[in-house]
Amino acid sequence: MIKFRLMEPQWGYTLLQKSIALSDTYPRIAHFAPLGADIFTFIYPIFLVALYLKGMIKKQKELKEGALFIFLSCFISVLINIFIQSFFLKHRPNIELFNENIGETLFHGLLPDSSFPSDHAVVGMSIAIATLLWGYKMKKQGWWKSACVLVIFGYVLMLCALVMGWCRIITVVHRPSDILGGFVLGIIIPLILGSAFFFPYVRQWLIAPLIRLQEWICKWFIKS
Repeated sequence: MIKFRLMEPQWGYTLLQKSIALSDTYPRIAHFAPLGADIFTFIYPIFLVALYLKGMIKKQKELKEGALFIFLSCFISVLINIFIQSFFLKHRPNIELFNENIGETLFHGLLPDSSFPSDHAVVGMSIAIATLLWGYKMKKQGWWKSACVLVIFGYVLMLCALVMGWCRIITVVHRPSDILGGFVLGIIIPLILGSAFFFPYVRQWLIAPLIRLQEWICKWFIKS
């Protein structure tokens, strides 16, 4: 497959160098960055499982649908991101800047060669945006308490995505444009899936069957 070679714009190189210099100046940032580059990814599965279980316990279908909508937004965003990556050749900055003093992230050894767009940025932002969308959707339906919690947590997740993206720049596993591209994709896909045109299909063909499968498994488990 023919791949298009991408070059980082000058503003990206400037921001990358300034981020590296900042971590050299402040050791605490340098120590936190390798952890912050990956640690937030552990929050997402815990959040989605907890949200779905809460919907099961309280018999609140909207929470189960919300957990699945957030998961599907992330999953589809990642699939599209992988597809986009297959068309571009952009090595990670630590390959080109091998003489830099870079830190190891938790998943550094498992990183794919292509760096644009950033998978982490796509995951973090898509989950944050999908959470916000579902929070506002529940608010319109009158679930004020649950809606407020989801909206607040959505903004917290957005902050986590921004911090994670910045940490991945500092650790030189991504350039600023990689993170920005991932953020843009992570915003667009949930908005499309949650739109008035697409969401009924997402609910009918993806969310509803998954909920029915979960209910069937629970009934089978109880009977056995």
